[in-house]
Amino acid sequence: MTQFSFERMRGGGRVVEGTDGAREGRMTENDPTKEELLREVERLRTRLTELERVGAGRSREEEERKILSGVVEQTDDSVVITNRAGVIEYVNSAFERRTGFSREEALGRNPRIVKSGKQEAGFYEQLWKTISAGEVFRGVLINQRKDGSLYYEEKTITPLKNEAGVITHYVSTGKDITSRMEAEEERKRLVEILEATTDLVAIADVDGKMVYINGAGRKIFGIGPGDDFAKRNLREVTPEWARVLIWGEGIPSAIRNGSWSGETAFIDSLGQELPVSQVILAHRSQTGEVAFLSTIARDISYRKAQLAGLEYLAMHDPLTDLPNRTLFFDRLNYTLLAAQRVKESFGLLIVDVDRFKEINDALGHHIGDMILQEVGLRLREALRESDTVARIGGDEFAIILPGVKLEGVLSAVRKILKKFESPFNPEKHSLAVSASVGIALFPEQGQQPERLMRFADQAMYQAKKARSGYHVYQPGKEP
Repeated sequence: MTQFSFERMRGGGRVVEGTDGAREGRMTENDPTKEELLREVERLRTRLTELERVGAGRSREEEERKILSGVVEQTDDSVVITNRAGVIEYVNSAFERRTGFSREEALGRNPRIVKSGKQEAGFYEQLWKTISAGEVFRGVLINQRKDGSLYYEEKTITPLKNEAGVITHYVSTGKDITSRMEAEEERKRLVEILEATTDLVAIADVDGKMVYINGAGRKIFGIGPGDDFAKRNLREVTPEWARVLIWGEGIPSAIRNGSWSGETAFIDSLGQELPVSQVILAHRSQTGEVAFLSTIARDISYRKAQLAGLEYLAMHDPLTDLPNRTLFFDRLNYTLLAAQRVKESFGLLIVDVDRFKEINDALGHHIGDMILQEVGLRLREALRESDTVARIGGDEFAIILPGVKLEGVLSAVRKILKKFESPFNPEKHSLAVSASVGIALFPEQGQQPERLMRFADQAMYQAKKARSGYHVYQPGKEP
């Protein structure tokens, strides 16, 4: 029987297959050894492992690309990739949403499509100079959307290089900071307004430690441009009475109700008390806690001086600068109530210039006015600081002597009359001027101001009639 066989080379030997001898397990003399077969199997296993590793690596790279692509597409930051010439090759979804340009509209164009022109040419020159040198650029760009509206981006532009170190692409990422920049612009405008106002504006914590104070406030307190106002406390520049009012009433009320207003005062750089009209506002955090306080204070010293001047004019005689009838009766009522409370005596005097009408008619009103001014001056010189001297009309003056009995009253009257012993010298005249004094005593001669005034007036007429200089009212003996 004819036998067919073929040979196949394996390794370094030859295998005869398809023969009866092969089927019977007989090998030719050039068959491979067992060791060679094992090495061949190991080589095949290694190659298979390498192929599996390469396949797995490609799968991981593909998965990573998918993840990275998803991140880039889903991020809120805009991403733009251009080639070296600046032609856009890729934009993400955030770029489309932010600018209004679709991907199709942006691809193949230059990033200048969002240039607003709000920044100087030198800014862009520096940008290109930086990235062309292979360095990363970071800065804020004012860009323009497709509809013409502006937005702010915090940009980072990174050059991409190949293995040879040559720039092939630029990757730009942009964070939208429009809200932050608009808030900052608003804050700057507000600060400009606060710095321009002549009112003091300050921000402080609840204890009074200053966080901010405007130019007007720094001027009041003498805080220089380089001085650290954060070390200052509003308590330190507030007088004691105002401190009690502000921290005892003002701040607690502002915390309860949101605001408080009132008249307080500060101590200025000269150490003088400065009256102000003050508003205190309490500002709360999102948790409802008081975060800080702000205050606006307006200098009212001029207004108060005007009011004081008007009040002074309303209460004083313009000729002699003495209290007028209105202020005199106010003080008389006060003295009477105080005397009743402490069971104290006081004297009431009416002083009338003798023959004043004759002097006035003979020498003229201007000489008469000078006489009255001199009378007022001499009366004040004769009496104590605590006594009140007033001009209540014409040539008539009234005096309150608190805390004295009859002996003290008579002592004061004698001092008054002695002042009239010296001649009056208006202009070049030398005039002998005398006065008559009527005296009423509290509580002996009355408990009401009107009665005391009437009795003192009656006593003055008795003194004038008798030309005695003075007369004490005596109940039941007056005409």
